[in-house]
Amino acid sequence: MAKFDLKIVNGRLATTTGVFPVDIGVKEGRIVAIGKQGNIWEVAAGNPGIQTMLPLLITEGVKKGRITLPQLVRVISEGPARICGLYPKKGSAMIGADADFAIFDLKKEREVKVEEQIQLEYSLYEGLEAAYPDMVLVRGKAVVDDGQIVGKAGYGEYCTPQKAAKQ
Repeated sequence: MAKFDLKIVNGRLATTTGVFPVDIGVKEGRIVAIGKQGNIWEVAAGNPGIQTMLPLLITEGVKKGRITLPQLVRVISEGPARICGLYPKKGSAMIGADADFAIFDLKKEREVKVEEQIQLEYSLYEGLEAAYPDMVLVRGKAVVDDGQIVGKAGYGEYCTPQKAAKQ
């Protein structure tokens, strides 16, 4: 097994050898979720990246064969939902779940541009190619269609974390 010098950088894993060594932890099942513990409204500023996280993980992780699509879904959707006690309403494609999905055309990529990000002045990822979703469904309703926001502001719902489920 490869050894990496892992560090926490504002709630993220970083290494001296690259941006995506997290793939090894995902493949080996050692990483069950990617995120930051705490109140999202009180998180300290740092390297902004939540808006580009999924597009870059699709491109750099899945498309380059570092992780599989099911592994990605597990660590960015199912795992956090379980930890927060929101599974299976969130993080699942089961009947009765909220039907939140991002749909990608894996053949299409575009450049990360800071001016396209919401409330950002800079991005460490500017200039990288990433696969952005063509369509996003929230509770079964399209909020992004053909890469354009079509949903109304305020349509999202805040989900209060429950007692964490046992892993």
